[in-house]
Amino acid sequence: MLRSWLLVPADNDAKLAKAAGAGADVVVVDLANVPERSKQEARDRAVLFLNQQSRQLVGKPFERWVRINPVGSMHWKEDLEAVMAVPPNGIVLPRALGPDQVQLVAAEIYELEQGGPAKHNSVRIVPQVGDAPEAALAIPGFSKDPHPRILGLSWDVSALVASSHMAGPENDAVRAVRAQLLLTAKVRGLMAIESGTNIVRNEDTLRNVVKRARVTGFDAMMALHPAQVPVIEELMATSEDELAVARSIVTAFELHPLAQVLTVDGLIVDRVGLDRAKQLLGDEA
Repeated sequence: MLRSWLLVPADNDAKLAKAAGAGADVVVVDLANVPERSKQEARDRAVLFLNQQSRQLVGKPFERWVRINPVGSMHWKEDLEAVMAVPPNGIVLPRALGPDQVQLVAAEIYELEQGGPAKHNSVRIVPQVGDAPEAALAIPGFSKDPHPRILGLSWDVSALVASSHMAGPENDAVRAVRAQLLLTAKVRGLMAIESGTNIVRNEDTLRNVVKRARVTGFDAMMALHPAQVPVIEELMATSEDELAVARSIVTAFELHPLAQVLTVDGLIVDRVGLDRAKQLLGDEA
């Protein structure tokens, strides 16, 4: 499971240097949130980072992703052309205004995979679908046959708050977007990746935020600072109790392969629950 996604600005050498040792499952090099004057320099640094980390020999293995500029900007195609030369594991697409934009990015990736170093259909996509009001309203479109490159859905609550001129993130609109993103991801079997938080120093508050994401049903969470990674890793991990229940569910359906619904350890479980149990167990299932 890719539980922790560390977002690192591509124009900050110090943060890029620390990213590999942060312990995150995914390092996302961010090309979007850099000043206009620094776009090309950020691209060059992102390519350098990808090139260096592709030969990673020590430390915890992690996936290398890149957050490109939004479709509609003058930079997103140049971002893709640059990073696909040392292909990342995936692309985070901010302010995704529906499946059509994902299709556009996927088509561009496909063209760049042809004859390039990336294997065919190897580069995945995570659209950030709630970064602005228009992006939030487009979330339902992802519930209908999402593009096969999509690994999961994420969002940026700070961007939504800023673009909507909200006083803060604790309001009904933000809660509605969070719920819609989560349910859309679940109905299509996609990862649900919670937005990052600016809370770093207050560990108790940070733990409560991550716990809320986990209990709500999110599979992973963005980290905006390396100090957040260990908390996300700990609290997003599947517990031994959850694994034991998943094993019982899989075993019960193996004994009754034609059943649609079974009672397992006092719980009523259907085929969707079986699929979820298999996901939790991964290769063990």
